[in-house]
Amino acid sequence: MGRLPPESDCLRRDDSRLSHDQVRDLTRSERHVSSYRKRHVSAYADNLSGYVQSTDEFLKDAPAAEALVGNLCGRALGQKLALELAVGDGSDHINGLFHAAGSGKTAASPTTFSADELLELRASISGANRRRGVWIVSDAAELVLLTMKDGEGRYLLQPSIAAGMPDTLFGKPLHVEANGPAVEAGGKPVVFGNLRDGYVVRPVGGIEVTRSDSASTDAFVSWLVTWRFQLRVDADLLVPGAVKALTMAAA
Repeated sequence: MGRLPPESDCLRRDDSRLSHDQVRDLTRSERHVSSYRKRHVSAYADNLSGYVQSTDEFLKDAPAAEALVGNLCGRALGQKLALELAVGDGSDHINGLFHAAGSGKTAASPTTFSADELLELRASISGANRRRGVWIVSDAAELVLLTMKDGEGRYLLQPSIAAGMPDTLFGKPLHVEANGPAVEAGGKPVVFGNLRDGYVVRPVGGIEVTRSDSASTDAFVSWLVTWRFQLRVDADLLVPGAVKALTMAAA
C-alpha cells in the first residue's frame, strides 16, 4: 500500500458547496460533490461523484485546460478513495481497513502501546496469514514505533535498505497510512495481517467523466462548462481472521 495521500479538501459527503483554491482561481467557480450507496441484492458499490465548472473563456485562453481539469478531478477522487479505504465506516461508506479489522489485541494504555503487545497482535493471526502478513499503521502509530528500542538500544523499526522498499518491523513490511486513526482511547491505529487475500477492493469500471456545455440555464447564460465525474468502488474484509487490529484501551 505504501504511504497514501491525506484526505482531500475537494470531496465531502454532504450537500455543501466547497471551494478548492486551484479550481476557484482558475475557473471562478466551485465544486459540488456527493456520494451515495446503491444496493442490488448483495452487490453494491460506493459512488464517489461530483462536478467542476469552468468558464468558456478559461478553456479558450488556457493551454491544456481540459487536461488540467481532468487531473484535478482524478486527484480529488484518489484522495477521497484513500480516505474511504482507510477509515470508511461501512454504512454509507466503504468498509475501510482500520474499521473492518477485528481486534487481535487490546493495549493496556489508551495513548501508547508496547512491542510485546504488537507481538501478541501478530500471534493472533493464523500461521499462513501471518507468514504473508504486513503492518499498516497510522502516522501517530508510526511516531510511537520510531521511539521503540530493544534491550540493547537498537530501534525496532528497521529502515528500508533499498529505494522503493518498505521499512520492516519484526521482519515484516510496514506501510504508513496517513488517514489512519489516532493513538487514542478505543482507536485501532495498527493493523497486521494478510491483506492480499483478506481485504478485497472491487472497482466497478473506471473513472467516468462527462462534459456538458449547458448543464443548467444559469450555467448556460454564465458561459460555464460543466464536467461531471464519478468513481464506483467497494471494499471489505472478506477473511476476518486474516487481518486484525491493535485496539487502544478505553479511557
